[in-house]
Amino acid sequence: MTGLVATGMLLALTLIGHNFVSLHAWHTKRGLPEPWQVHLLQRGRPQASRSTTGPW
Repeated sequence: MTGLVATGMLLALTLIGHNFVSLHAWHTKRGLPEPWQVHLLQRGRPQASRSTTGPW
């Protein structure tokens, strides 16, 4: 039973990671900001600049 639970957890984490990557690619391809970025900007937080986030 332990192996089945571990496999299920790994599959769940893999699915979550794949969804994050897919959503990021979808927003990037369309030139849209990601939803978390829009949420942070609406709450009045400053937008990060390239100089503070690094060269990547």
